Amino acid sequence: MLQSALTCHPELITYGECLHPNKIFFKVRAPDWDTGGVWKAWRNIHPVAFVRDVIYQAYDEGVAAAGFKIFPEHLDRQPGMEVLWDWLATEQDIAVISLHRKDLLAYFLSLEVAQRAQRWMSLPDAQWVQEPIPIDPEKAEHTFERRLRYQSLIRERFAHHPFLELTYEDLTRDTHSSLERIQSHLGVEPRTLAPTTLKQENRPLCEAISNYPELVRRWRGTRWESLLPE
Repeated sequence: MLQSALTCHPELITYGECLHPNKIFFKVRAPDWDTGGVWKAWRNIHPVAFVRDVIYQAYDEGVAAAGFKIFPEHLDRQPGMEVLWDWLATEQDIAVISLHRKDLLAYFLSLEVAQRAQRWMSLPDAQWVQEPIPIDPEKAEHTFERRLRYQSLIRERFAHHPFLELTYEDLTRDTHSSLERIQSHLGVEPRTLAPTTLKQENRPLCEAISNYPELVRRWRGTRWESLLPE
């Protein structure tokens, strides 16, 4: 959602999941151009050079900033990527936007729906009906813990960078103001931008999760109780 909006700004170059373990996604709604895997193989061997020389290359006049989308898992789960973590932490002129979802249960549900359907974004003209699905509470709790650890890790590693932390809920509730803040953070003149991708799941959690009462019973009185809507 955020990347699709920033792509519309003429002074910004926005890349996708360039460090995804399986593919190099350079653009929103575009197929992987690295069909032979040559770039991916080179990236895996030289991750710092890939980010420094490909993503942060010298651009034509008029481009104010370039960046890419990254999940902490992309670095933690790939051998040899630790060096890129260290390099990014030392390059303190890189502006960082930390976007995370406050509602961890909604995040987990969205992830489960996407994995089951192999569908990772929703477009304005999409017609898609998804049946309620069960949630494995232990798997969900493990995911909650991991997301909270990653949020702390990002804050720690990029504490000395130009750093903007934003929740997904803020972005969807007040998209215009959130995008203005982000553009100012990136040093460009704010423009009216509109995302071209949408939320995949809009139903209340109790309707989208088939075993919701089980989760209520399990988490009532625990640290995860706050994830259950009133």
